[in-house]
Amino acid sequence: MGKRRRWNKAEVDALIAGVEKHGSGDWMTILNDPEFAPILSLRNNVSLKDKWRNLSNDAQGSTSGKPSELEALRAELKCLREELKQIKDERACLQKQVKDLTEEAAKYKELKSLLRMYLNG
Repeated sequence: MGKRRRWNKAEVDALIAGVEKHGSGDWMTILNDPEFAPILSLRNNVSLKDKWRNLSNDAQGSTSGKPSELEALRAELKCLREELKQIKDERACLQKQVKDLTEEAAKYKELKSLLRMYLNG
């Protein structure tokens, strides 16, 4: 099973615009629409359906079957928070790699110094 990808703002916006243009339930048409295809290229019809259902479920009291502007903004905020968490996680990983490489470089310099002393003396 593939790794789950969090939805980003552009994908959520494309999904909402696709549903506004083609209607809820016509997921393959949305995916094949040249306006949305590049943005949703890593998604499939099931992921669109599931995300739309989640957005609609988050739209408490929405009678139209699509999220209101407020719910869309909440979904966007949630996506942005998830993206920020991913960035922070990636930053922490990169910081650890830099620390490890710095320690490795220090060990290398020490070994290099010891080797020079051995060879010269």
